[in-house]
Amino acid sequence: KYSGLKTSTRLERKFLLDRINSEILEISEQHPKWDINRIHETLSELVTRRKDMKPSRYTKEKEFQWPNLEDDIEVIGKE
Repeated sequence: KYSGLKTSTRLERKFLLDRINSEILEISEQHPKWDINRIHETLSELVTRRKDMKPSRYTKEKEFQWPNLEDDIEVIGKE
């Protein structure tokens, strides 16, 4: 049923969630009186548009803040 879907790693999902949270914060600071539907529409547009863009310096710096635990998790799983 879901075999045709491209799966993403946990790290990719975490970055996406961080990006969404950053956009929500930015939108709410700029437009505190918007209703939730307007925020949802704007957020969807921003995330979709930025998905195709090259990572900015801010995004690259943020990536380095997260420890790379994938190898550690594999070792623990094998033990």
